[in-house]
Formats: sequence, C-alpha cells, structure tokens
Amino acid sequence: MLAPSSSRIVSSWFQQPLHLNLPAPVVPLAAAEATPAKVAVDSPREFGFGVLSAICKPELVDQVIAECGRLERRCRLLPARLMVYSLLFMCLCANLSYDKLMHHLAGTAGAPGSWSPPHKSAFLRARRRLGSEVMEQLFRALARPLADSRRDRGCFWRDRRVVAIDGTTVELSAVPEVEQAFGGPTANDGMRAGLPQARVVTLIECGTRALLDAELGHYLVGENTLAARLVRSISAGMILLADRGFPSKELWSLFTDAGADLVCRAKDPIATRVLKHLSDGSYLARFGKGQPLTLRVIEYTLEGSDQIYRLLTNLLDPDAAPAPELAALYAERWEVEILINEIKVRQCSSRPLRSQTEAGLRQEFWAHCALHQISRQLVYQAATTIPDRDPDRISFSLAQDAIRRSVSWATGLRVRKLAAVVQHAIRELTMLRALITRRHRAYPRVVRRKWNRYAARTKDSSRADTHRPRRPRIIVCGA
Repeated sequence: MLAPSSSRIVSSWFQQPLHLNLPAPVVPLAAAEATPAKVAVDSPREFGFGVLSAICKPELVDQVIAECGRLERRCRLLPARLMVYSLLFMCLCANLSYDKLMHHLAGTAGAPGSWSPPHKSAFLRARRRLGSEVMEQLFRALARPLADSRRDRGCFWRDRRVVAIDGTTVELSAVPEVEQAFGGPTANDGMRAGLPQARVVTLIECGTRALLDAELGHYLVGENTLAARLVRSISAGMILLADRGFPSKELWSLFTDAGADLVCRAKDPIATRVLKHLSDGSYLARFGKGQPLTLRVIEYTLEGSDQIYRLLTNLLDPDAAPAPELAALYAERWEVEILINEIKVRQCSSRPLRSQTEAGLRQEFWAHCALHQISRQLVYQAATTIPDRDPDRISFSLAQDAIRRSVSWATGLRVRKLAAVVQHAIRELTMLRALITRRHRAYPRVVRRKWNRYAARTKDSSRADTHRPRRPRIIVCGA
C-alpha cells in the first residue's frame, strides 16, 4: 500500500502525485472566447465623442454593428465603433480633410500620445470594412418622432401628429462609378450638365423637424416611386402634408390605407369633377381614373394676392376639419424645406458628398441623416426647457457648434461627464441672447437671374412688402 503523499497538489484521475508544482492548466479556447475580455481604458473603443456619445449611445452602436456582422476579430487602431463616430464627426466637419480628421480623433483619446493617428489610407480601408449597412441601420434606430406633448408647437393638429414629405437632389463627386450609379441632369445633347446628383425623398415630423425616414435613389427615379417606400414609417394618427408634385391615386391609397390623413396641394387640372359643394366653400370631387376616389377640394387665396391655392384632403367633414384651419396647417409644410436647407447648406457646407464610390456615398449619406437626427434631438431637449417649448427658437447651426466643441473635450464614456456635456450644451442653446424669433415667410418666390452689369438698375417692386407684421389672412373661395 502506498504511503500518503506530502504534496499539496490535488491528485486527479489522470495525474500521478509528483513532488513538484505543475503550471496551471491551460484554459480551452472555447472557454476563453466565452469570457469577455476587459477592454483597456485607452482602447480606441473607449474614446468619447461628447454629445454624439451621449445621444447615440455606444451600446446602440455595438448592437447595430453586431446585427450587421461587422464586429472586428482583433484589436485595431480603427475599430468598428470608433469608425461609426468618426463618420459622424466627418459629416459634422465637412471641411476637414482625412489627415486633419485623424488628428482631431487623436484629441479625443485623452492623454496626449496615447493613440497615434493612422494614415488616411487606413481610414479609407476601415470605411470599406464597415460598409453602408451599419450607418443606415443606425439612422433607422435613431429615427423616431420626438414630440411627446400637445404643448410642442407645430407638432400636432387636433390630436394628429403633423408630418411632411418632400424630395430634393444632392450633388455628388464627378467620378465614373458615381456617374453610372446615380446619374444626373443632362443637357439637350445628352451630355452631363453639372455634377452627378442623387434623388432623395424625406419624411419629417413638423415642429421638431425630426427626420423620420428617407430614401436615396437614382436621379431618374421619380419622387413618387421613392415616396411609396416611406409608407413603412406612416402610422395611424398622422396627418401628412405634401406639395403638388405628390398627389397620385396609387400614392394616395398607400398612405390612407396606412391610417394617415392627407393634405396635399394640387395642380389646376386635378380633381375638377365637382360632386357637391360644402358649407365652408370647399367641395367634393372625383380623383383618379378607373375607380376614382372621392376627395375634398379647398380653394383659397391670401390677402393681397390673386393666386389661387388648391388643396386635396381625405377629411370630408367641414365641421371636423374647417377649410381655414387646413389652409393654415398646410403652411407648416415649409418645415421640410428648412430641414433640407439644414442638411445641404448648414451641415454639408453647400459641398457635394466627398465619397467617390457608390458604397461610400450611401455610407456618407446615412451618416448625414443620423447626425441630423442627433442634432435635432439635442435641439428638442433644449426646447423642452424653455417656456414655449418651440424648437424653432433654437439655432440649428449653434447646436452643431456645441456638438463640435463637445467632441474635443475628451470626456471618455463616463456617464456623468457625458450628461454634464449635454447639460452644458443645453444651457448654451437656451441662453436668452441665443434664442431666435423667426419671421413669417412672406417674400414671394422669384427666379434669380444673373445680374447684367451693363443693364440699368431698377427697383424690384416685389421686395416692397418683405417684412410683414403678421400672417396674411386666408380667404376661402366660395365661402
């Protein structure tokens, strides 16, 4: 019989007791992968981007990256999470070159020299690895209505959420791949006239100007075709405002079947078959071929003008939806024009998108959409702290300036510091001297022509009544 061993090593069925200390057993690879590795504090994944990280949280970014299958398998200088915030910052500073962008990213690392900025070619390769699906899914995760109170000005009408739809074009880089993918305007001889362009249709929430949905397509694709895809973001309890290029029987049926009410401007030849005149001056008419729809037509003019405006709506009861109220509500459609100006002029600095591949352009476009939604969320949070809760009083350009400054503060991902950064930005935006008062749009649309320096200067009579003290009175025809 063997004598008991004096060794402290516990014997096992496959190991004989030995008088020496063996090394610790090696952990199997599967078990090592199952245990999450602790991320270093100075890891590029832990860089903070101020307001961007506070509103677009890293947990959301990681979830979107995982769903798109873009998680990296090894530690990189430009991991996927850092690339998402880098693209948002790139759109926020449209005038920065890639080299300058890399040096700005190094400033978010905290301690100087803790992260060496890579070359711009590494940034381009990281963009290709990330793809465009991540930024598109990130935008769709952020896109939602912001107004949650009936006190938010311009957001609701008779318990219906006011939304608007409109289309525009964005200029692109003049490279062969972009030309083939998106096209652009051409002259009579078929040659390209100007830069390539892509067609964009947007759906927004009026009042807050939150971007609810968007579609990017070829220049030759019609706005109605792209607008039909936005029905996925329409829900019951919405009232949709649209310009006179959108009324069509197919599009009208799609939106009404989704539960929305419509108020659209119409051209003169549309819905002229009168069925019945109503008490408020509006009338019922047929719209469309085959099996036509029954719509209500409202014709009105503005005080001091002879132009007649025609509106189509599916709200047939004049008592539940008075004609003067719908005519005044249609003026809120101008919010979508302001949003287009915010993205194309303010955010993009009136410059074409810089990417030179189709995938890169789509990635950059969705990054711009996500950045705009983050900016509008900051504006709305600031608006809820002022008495009238009107986001129009908060400057969009000042909001993006506050986001730029917050990126350079190197706050990391500490929750308290990120919350403090947001509160500091809100205090800046809600200072009394920073609040603005927008005048009613009263200047008539005119065609801007090239000024001839040899022609005699004549006073433009249409500029005489630029600043009106109040909105012009609505006069319903036939009332």
